[in-house]
Amino acid sequence: MINIKKVFIGHLFVFIFVFGYSVTNAKTYYVDSRKGSDGNPGTAIDSAWKSIAKVNSQKFFPGDSILFKCGSEWREELIIYSSGDSLNYITFGSYGTGKRPKILGSVMLKKFVPLNSTVWKVKADTTGNWLWFVSADTIHWGNKKNGIDELNSDGDFFIDGRYVYVYGIENPARKFLSVELSVRDFGIVSGWYGKGAGKIKIENFELLFTKNAGIRIVGGEDWIIENCVSHHNGATDESDGQGIQYEGENGLFTKNILYENGQHGLYLSAFGNAPVSNNIIEHNTVFDNYHTGIDIMNNGDSLHTLKNTVVRFNKVYDNINFNGKEVGIQFYAFNGGKIENVEVYYNILFNTKGIGISVQDNTDSVYIFNNTVYQPLSTCFTLDNDSGYVEMYNNIGLGDNYYAIIFIHNPVNKKVDYNCWFRRSGNLAWVAGEYFGDWNVYVLKTGFDKHGINADPLLTRELKLTENSPCVNKGKYVGLQKDYGNKKLDDEKIDIGAYECF
Repeated sequence: MINIKKVFIGHLFVFIFVFGYSVTNAKTYYVDSRKGSDGNPGTAIDSAWKSIAKVNSQKFFPGDSILFKCGSEWREELIIYSSGDSLNYITFGSYGTGKRPKILGSVMLKKFVPLNSTVWKVKADTTGNWLWFVSADTIHWGNKKNGIDELNSDGDFFIDGRYVYVYGIENPARKFLSVELSVRDFGIVSGWYGKGAGKIKIENFELLFTKNAGIRIVGGEDWIIENCVSHHNGATDESDGQGIQYEGENGLFTKNILYENGQHGLYLSAFGNAPVSNNIIEHNTVFDNYHTGIDIMNNGDSLHTLKNTVVRFNKVYDNINFNGKEVGIQFYAFNGGKIENVEVYYNILFNTKGIGISVQDNTDSVYIFNNTVYQPLSTCFTLDNDSGYVEMYNNIGLGDNYYAIIFIHNPVNKKVDYNCWFRRSGNLAWVAGEYFGDWNVYVLKTGFDKHGINADPLLTRELKLTENSPCVNKGKYVGLQKDYGNKKLDDEKIDIGAYECF
């Protein structure tokens, strides 16, 4: 099991220094897209800068804050070069009241002209990748086609060397509040165009309509990304699109809302450019992403092991009408890469279109405790990491949609006990090539879940335990301190699942 105190120690210092230390020379800068001017000094609300380009041209110093006006929006990339230090982070945040400051990676298409009775065209930057149609209460993904003759339904579009073509009985610019074409790779980025920054806090932004990622950090060190909303980035063909992507160390990602991204909600990735270790993903809401909600992946990087990752207190789900295939939480290392020392605890996952929690190739030392996985379309839990070590205690898996609640490819080095698996009919488990529909046979032949439960956990609509649940006080103490609802644990009375019964 990971030494949590060791993982947290860097973040503890971050909290102390960011919030408990001041620098005499630290400055606060203001950015207002409506009333600002790049000729202003930027150091007061009534003399704010206007553009992100102005921000990108400046050098900032430890302790500085760059605050963006709530309700404003920019169609630019925020590129972060400057770094804080061990005593003072540089903060990029917001000021004022109202909606989060918004950074869009798109241009708005306006001057449509008819090509024929059902197709409209507009001249545009055709390096753009995807289209969205924005209504008063909904953002509709476009359907990318390979030619004009394939434009037959609402949302269909085609991009050639000069024009964007859109299907429609009426002018799209009149039918929708806006039609957005992605033309910029990122909303907020660091390290992609040069050396990565460190000791940075990002908070309270909305990011959308980028070609690649709302936030993309390469070679980062000691970043906090908090209370951001990142959605509708990339492409629904899964070729790209991340809410947040981080390749670095000592990152803390908390209280973000990440949804409707073409690939991942939150993507922790190792590509070989930088070590990826000691990262914490907590208290995020992640839903309706087209590949994976939270994806921890080593893309074949043999230089650095992706290690010491904590994923806790997150809610990951898909809405019933969502048409993607999202895996909830996944760990996957391609050949040559490796993932080590992972903790996944007190997460809630429901209605995911793929596997709930998936541990894949080249992943070792994994600890999966007190998660609740409800009705995924695939298995609740998959352990497909060959002989990699896994401890799995106190989890609830409930589902009727696929061939088993839990899938274990190789039982070697697996400790699986004190879990509750429930299915109204069909197989409970698949272990080493054998299906188990009978609980007693499963326990006897595998040695797993000798203290486990095969019964309806009696959950509320919020996936909490009812007072009569068979999971109450039937768990194993594993050293954790609080449940999903922030209730302090009694180490002698541990419940199975993400919530302790109140």
